[in-house]
Amino acid sequence: MAERIVSLPSCCSIRPAQLADQWALQEFVLKLIWTEALAFDLRMLAYRLVRLVALGGAIVLELWLLEQTTTQPGRWFLFLLLLYSCGVTFFSGCTLLLYLLLIPTEPLFNWSLYHVVECNGLPVGCAALSCYSEFYVLYHLFVSANWRQQSLGACLVQHLIQKASQPVYLVCKPKLQWFYTRLGFHPVTWKELAPPVQAHFSDFELDRRISGATWKVMCYSP
Repeated sequence: MAERIVSLPSCCSIRPAQLADQWALQEFVLKLIWTEALAFDLRMLAYRLVRLVALGGAIVLELWLLEQTTTQPGRWFLFLLLLYSCGVTFFSGCTLLLYLLLIPTEPLFNWSLYHVVECNGLPVGCAALSCYSEFYVLYHLFVSANWRQQSLGACLVQHLIQKASQPVYLVCKPKLQWFYTRLGFHPVTWKELAPPVQAHFSDFELDRRISGATWKVMCYSP
């Protein structure tokens, strides 16, 4: 059951992000990535880059085999396989570029998904809530270091989940499980997740298999 959270300090308020908050949001998210998610993002980038290089090697091999093959059925098969490999490689390359672009700049494009904690007229924290057809995802919760231990993050999470009409999911490190548990979230195993939710969090499951890192998927049911 959710714990009752102390109200915000009198000098603070929670509001939807505005266009003018873009760069403050950008700064918050970069600090969050640097302190909490840098190793994860580097592993995902390395995985995608290795996969792209492997696909490129497969294309080179298929081109060589196509030159060596003289039978018409064999050439057609290799040609179709080459087209497929080129398509997969192009898609993987676009995904890698998109990943590189969105890691540092996501708040600049999706600022409208964020809410801001404002204290003394200045943004000091943020969180984003994305809506999908059957669920919500809470992410990028951050509070500036000199404003922590004042329940700002807890109040911001509660503010967002009160608006949710469907289950809210998030991924966190084990050290933060207690924080979200007291706000009404509960841990969910990978097998319990619906396929659309698994697809959304697939990078975290992949990272677990690659590095052994432990990630906790949490769910809040309104």
